[in-house]
Order: sequence, then C-alpha cells, then structure tokens
Amino acid sequence: MPPAPRPARPLLALDLLRFLCAVSVVTYHYLGAAAHSPSPHAKLALSGVAVPTGAIAATWWGWVGVEIFFVISGYVIACSARGATWSGFLRRRALRLYPAALVCASVSLAVLLAGAVAPAGRLFAEWSVSAALLPAGAPVDGSYWTLPIEIAFYLLIAGMLALPVRGERILEASGWGLGLVSTAVLLFGPPLGWTEGALHVVAQLLIYGPEFALGMALADSHGAASQSPLRLLWVAVLAAMTLGTTWVSAVEGAVRIGAPMQPWVPTLIVAIGLGILIAAPRLQPGLERLRGARHIPMLGLMTYPLYLVHQDAGLTIAAALVRRGVSYGAAVAVSAALALAFAWVVAARVEPAVRGWLAALDLRRFRAPVPDSFRNAFPPAG
Repeated sequence: MPPAPRPARPLLALDLLRFLCAVSVVTYHYLGAAAHSPSPHAKLALSGVAVPTGAIAATWWGWVGVEIFFVISGYVIACSARGATWSGFLRRRALRLYPAALVCASVSLAVLLAGAVAPAGRLFAEWSVSAALLPAGAPVDGSYWTLPIEIAFYLLIAGMLALPVRGERILEASGWGLGLVSTAVLLFGPPLGWTEGALHVVAQLLIYGPEFALGMALADSHGAASQSPLRLLWVAVLAAMTLGTTWVSAVEGAVRIGAPMQPWVPTLIVAIGLGILIAAPRLQPGLERLRGARHIPMLGLMTYPLYLVHQDAGLTIAAALVRRGVSYGAAVAVSAALALAFAWVVAARVEPAVRGWLAALDLRRFRAPVPDSFRNAFPPAG
C-alpha cells in the first residue's frame, strides 16, 4: 500500500465540519444543558437565574459535536504522524494543543473570579489543572474533560512511532489495535465491571477508541491507491460502533433529562458528519471555488479556543447580564458573540505568538519543527 500523501492544503470540509460541531456544542450548553444539567461552575453562576426550558427539545442533541470531534481528531493524528519521529510528533501536537489551552484557561479564570463563582483558591487550583493539562483534578471549565483523552491517544501514537518499526504499517496497526481493544471494552467492560472503580478512567479513554480509530482508518483510506475489502469492512465496523455508542449515549441522556427524546436524531447527525468526512476530498474542489473559501481555514482554527472558553465563562457573563435586566436569550447571544470574537483573536493573533515563544524556548537543543498543517479538532484534533 503506498503511503497516503499529506495534502498540500487543509481539507476545507474538515474545517467547516469542526466549526459546525463547535457551534452545536455551544448551542447545547447555552440552551440545553444550562437548563437541565449545567456544569458545577455554570450552576453556581446561574443561581437565581430563570433559564428557559423551551429550547431543550431543539438543542439537546448538540453534544454529538464532541463525538464527531473525536473522529476528526483520529484523522488529524494519522495525517500529522506520517513520516514523523515520536518526539517531533509530540512536540508539534504540544505546540498546537497547549497555547490555546493556557490562554483560554486564564481567561476563564479571570471571568469566574470576576463573577465570584467560587473561592479564589479553588479557582486557581482548577486553573493549574487546566493550564498544565493534567488528567486528574477538576478543570477550570467543564469543556477541558476532552483534552486528557486527546493527550492519551497522542501518547499512544508516539509510543508506536518510537518502536523500531518504520513505515505506514505502524500507524495502520495502531488504528487496528485501538479499535479492537476498544471493541472488547465496549462489549465486555460493563458486565465484568471494568468501567467501575480504578479502571473507570481507562475505560473512559477506550470508549472513544472506535471514534479515533475510525478517523485514522478514514485517513488511511483517503490516501490509499485502491480500497481493499478488508479496509472497507473495518471502516464500516468502526462507523457502526461509533453510531451505536451515540445511540446508547442518546438513550442515557434522554433518561437523565427525563424527556421523551428520540435517539435517532443525534445518531443521524453523527452519520451525516461521518458522510461529510468520508466525502471531504471530493468536496474540496467545490469548496475551493466558493467566494469566501479563504476564510474557511480560520473557522477551523477558531474551533479549539471557542470550544474551550465558551461554557463556564460564557454562562457566567450571561448570568451577569440577566441580573441587569437582559433577557436570557439576548444574554447568551452576547456570550456567544464574545466567545466567537475571542476565538478569532486567539486563533489569529495570540495563539501563534504564544506558540512561537514556546517553540523558541528550546532552540538551543532542537531545531524548530516544521509547523504542523493539521489543526486541533477541538478540538484538538487538528
């Protein structure tokens, strides 16, 4: 199998898809979760605020954006790992992941301190967890829960790249291994108690394994000169597992909310997202002909900071506006606009500057790596 070439330009469909996923998550947190299951900080910030419940039925499925994020992340990981050493891969990923996380955690800390959402000591402790991307401990914003999962899969791929085996087969084997182990956990974990106690964290990581493995398989498929039946079958199996876990999560979510939600809605949305990802190379020429095509990559770059900063900081700002007489709908619209503007500033100005500073810290030991053209999906993938 010839190696899949790294595209000269990012796939515009991926940038649009990840941005739409971020918008769906923002909408879910502001109009759905805020009413029925806000994060701990958001719950404190919204204390005494009447959050309308009328939009829950229309937005409750917005969490599926994260499911698609993980698939895109697997795609990005596979592409950015091709031809890389383990150290170069980790360093490029760190330079993509860390700057925005640090900036967004600091801004969230400032907003939460201003809103007196929690004691300052507790907020600073949570900021340190988020700023250091620690896998344990409460983060300063609930959205950071995805980053330890991302990092775990980065480390898995870096470990595979460190093996004395070269070529594209090592990445393909990583995807197969991840998918098979995750399948075992999903099938046998609950009845054997693997998802409880000390094994809970590991099980949580592996639950999302099929989604990462699916992204890796799609990246491999897009780069292959021909499609073998085994590869197509593997993609189909991983896609079925992704849709199946989405269905189960939707059923559990409906029970938690206590409303008669239809699980086929989020499952269909994930299926559409997977279809867009599968068709991304074919969609590229048409998207490049769009009048505003040059702005699409910036939407992809904005996704990661938008995802990280919108939830607790945004709802704290919205709550403050409501207490000053602004309607809840207008307040969350202002918060969403501020989050989008902030995401643009971070993506276009702040993040590149911080990344350059971090890259310069060890110039005496390493040459700066070639900038990774694949961006975080939260993001992060890509």
